[in-house]
Amino acid sequence: MEACDEQNKNAYSHPPLRHQPGPWLVICDEKHQERQTFFSILENHYYPRIIPDMCSKYIKTSNFGWLVLKDCVSDNFFLLNLRSMEKAHLPELKSSSSYRICILSATPSDPNCRVIFHDSGDNCASFCRPGDVEYIKQELDDDYMPFAATTFKGKVYWLTLRCDRHSLVVVDFTGQSLHFRGLIKQQCLLMPPEVICCGFYLIESENELLFVHKIYLGFSCDVTNFRVLRAEFSKMEWVEVESIGQRTIFLDSNRGMASSSVEAGTRSNCIYFVNFGDKNLYVFDMEDRSITTLLPCPNVSRHDSLPYWIWL
Repeated sequence: MEACDEQNKNAYSHPPLRHQPGPWLVICDEKHQERQTFFSILENHYYPRIIPDMCSKYIKTSNFGWLVLKDCVSDNFFLLNLRSMEKAHLPELKSSSSYRICILSATPSDPNCRVIFHDSGDNCASFCRPGDVEYIKQELDDDYMPFAATTFKGKVYWLTLRCDRHSLVVVDFTGQSLHFRGLIKQQCLLMPPEVICCGFYLIESENELLFVHKIYLGFSCDVTNFRVLRAEFSKMEWVEVESIGQRTIFLDSNRGMASSSVEAGTRSNCIYFVNFGDKNLYVFDMEDRSITTLLPCPNVSRHDSLPYWIWL
């Protein structure tokens, strides 16, 4: 009986795993985000957990099976692999509350791996390798302030916005500096006058780079529509797409990812999105432009819940 209790306790402190990795919704709630609830769309089942290394932590990004975690009450950061529970040290980052964009460029074992944070207040980038004792800080020109970022085919890409033009730039690491190469510069899409606010995402999907607009009604937090564009590198332009086919896009407040609908067990040609402070899961159908509301984890607190998409 004691062995069984110990086994259950050990399982409760580790994430649920499937043989085939895929997208999971993780909702952190309770005081200081001490509980994590993992929801598998494929299984339509949720798993409450209390994982010590995730307690009182914010997920800044998720890539290559790793999380970049920040302590809720300090400026401490580290990398965590949820399959192996391996950790990698990152330097302390002062005044980190204004660092909205975070990019992990490769797996920590890759010598080219960098962790990049962008400070939207000062428009500067801080970057390092896992295990470094301090960050390299670089002030950026206004032309290179990112509104979205991702990795694509081994490179880091940023989306910038200046003078009503969206620009796609590739970020190169040269010695101790970041260098930027402009690729696509295009006039912003025209929006109806009632649309005042948009969220922007760059997403790698099946050898394509997608630019997703999340459209809000007025100044509210209500999402009403989406637009999806594909980078046409041969013509150096964005092309709007009406359908993403047998794919699903997953968005939280800051990041996005995509997957085969068949492998993920999701509705094809749809966008699954979540909002901070909201326990619901929303599904936007790109064909009929409808939004369906789901309640995947009824155990989660209605307030102070922080939902994230991760690849696990």
